[in-house]
Amino acid sequence: MRHDCIPGYRIDRLIGKGGMAAVYLAIQESLDRPVALKVLKDPDSPEFSERFVNEGRIIASLVHGHIVTVHDVGIAEGLHYISMEYVDGGDLRTRIADGQSPEAALDLAARMADCLGFAHRKGVIHRDLKPANILFRRDGTPLLTDFGIAKNQRLDSDLTATGKIVGTPRYMSPEQALGKAVDGRSDLYSLGVVLYEMLTGEPPYSGDSEVDTILKHLNDPVPALPAACRRYQPLVTRMLAKDPAARFADAGELLESLAALEGGGRRVSPRPMSPPRRPGPVSTPHASVEGFVAAPRSFRFIRGPWALSAIGIAAALVLGIGSLQDEGPESRSAEEVPAVAPDAVPAVSAHAGRAPPASAEFPDTDRLFRLGHAYRQGTGVPVDDRKAVELFSAAAERGHAAAQYYLGLMYAEGRGVPEELEVAVHWFEQAARQNLVEGQFYLCLSYALGRGVARDRVTAYAWCRTAEKRGSQDAKESLVELSKLMRRREIKKAEELAASIAESLGARPPVLLDTPSPARGEDHADSAS
Repeated sequence: MRHDCIPGYRIDRLIGKGGMAAVYLAIQESLDRPVALKVLKDPDSPEFSERFVNEGRIIASLVHGHIVTVHDVGIAEGLHYISMEYVDGGDLRTRIADGQSPEAALDLAARMADCLGFAHRKGVIHRDLKPANILFRRDGTPLLTDFGIAKNQRLDSDLTATGKIVGTPRYMSPEQALGKAVDGRSDLYSLGVVLYEMLTGEPPYSGDSEVDTILKHLNDPVPALPAACRRYQPLVTRMLAKDPAARFADAGELLESLAALEGGGRRVSPRPMSPPRRPGPVSTPHASVEGFVAAPRSFRFIRGPWALSAIGIAAALVLGIGSLQDEGPESRSAEEVPAVAPDAVPAVSAHAGRAPPASAEFPDTDRLFRLGHAYRQGTGVPVDDRKAVELFSAAAERGHAAAQYYLGLMYAEGRGVPEELEVAVHWFEQAARQNLVEGQFYLCLSYALGRGVARDRVTAYAWCRTAEKRGSQDAKESLVELSKLMRRREIKKAEELAASIAESLGARPPVLLDTPSPARGEDHADSAS
């Protein structure tokens, strides 16, 4: 394939191929970043074309910390393509071959259950969960990918007719192997197969042919685990039940069972959903996770998904109660922000796949952010959460770190959009990986308190350490509280993860959030127009 056959991308090399598409490492020229470019092999096949477009739409609708990110979907010179996050930390197949500890296996199973539960709540069934479709970033974050045969239950049509078998026989559920209708419990069966393989090094059922393997899924009992893993047998047996009704009802119930097995280790629980709310303007958040001790500075509590009335991080991590405290910046006068804001706001969704074009209709990225901040705060203009979200989204999709952080706050608080904590965590992570210190600390909070992602002390500690090394006093204080609850081996693992994060950030200088102050000359020009 020519290196310049898809405008805006420079193709480097082939990195993978399957029955439907080939994947290339490419450079997105507008942002000079590496991407995985998935290109449909046979664009003349109507079924493949529709399924390919369907995959792009499904992944773009699933914004979650453990689902690969889609940047763009399009057609160029007759080629259908999906531009996705480039993930170069290997896949689960390699890790299984190298050997997985039971603790690591359960940890990964919990993370996959969390993202599957999120997809299922959106009506999406993956239908092809297997080690090859679980990739890792360099910092060890697992990502679910390849939604090529996923089914959206909320759509009237299905690209696969009932009775037609799709998927990988070694990992598919009995009902999927029979071509029957499936729901989220089918994905949990496949996750059970993957968990069994992580614990033993081999899948539970493997025959001389695909038909033989399918027959084993349909008829053979669940194999016994080795003695060292025998305590996990009831969990695996229930995940691999032939009858879907005998399995876990949903991913949340599976997560509860995993948490009970982990005991004194990392606790995982399904995220409780809070009702959406639309509060009045609040000041720029600055978070802390203090114990029930006197805070070093004065704080006021934010009501919402991280609300905490009187319990600090220690109780929060043990009991699953979240905390988010807020110390606003100095107030700004109306003279420092636009006196009149434009009526026409760029309508760009937070889930948009590509950045808005640079034109007279889309001001420069930093200006989009500053206008969004003005609408959020109600400084110089009436509070308008919807416009704030649209402006933050436009700037965030262009890679503006502060806009990504504030967009995360809007989703976390349910302002201008329905409250979606998974989406909030996604944008906090995008900001964190651009070295925005506040994004790093809020990502620490998200993992510490299980808000929008499975609770994970190790990852929380690693991001707190990252923020602390870049000057966050709140992160420094939170590390003290976290370390009191962690075992020595957990802290060692967290420090290793923090070092990996630091390596991925490279020499990029840390970014400290500063309340925007638009240039008054520009604002007056807008007012006159």
